[in-house]
Amino acid sequence: MSLTMEQRIEAIRKKRAELLLGGGADKLEKHRAAGKLTARERVDALVDPGSFMETGLFAEHRATMFGMAGKETPADGVVTGAASMQGRLIHLAARTSPSWAARPANCTRPKWPRSCSNR
Repeated sequence: MSLTMEQRIEAIRKKRAELLLGGGADKLEKHRAAGKLTARERVDALVDPGSFMETGLFAEHRATMFGMAGKETPADGVVTGAASMQGRLIHLAARTSPSWAARPANCTRPKWPRSCSNR
């Protein structure tokens, strides 16, 4: 049975909502209880309101060693994208704390330069 376009779009929206939670609601609550902002909250505080366009949200690691096979690292531990700051275009990357201690992985390394290019 083939999925309809609406079903596919809904699946992507659901996956995006899950990924935006980072390591999960419990980790976000613990992070905020410690008086810290999440990477996306730090980005929102830094840039012009509503201007941030995230890239690489669906990035996934390919690690299989050290128990990493089958584990998810939302956005591979780094929030990347473009925004405007005081009306000027900027590209930025912010490491996330709640998901996997923000260790750079194979997928993250290409995201950083890509976020700083015009591609």
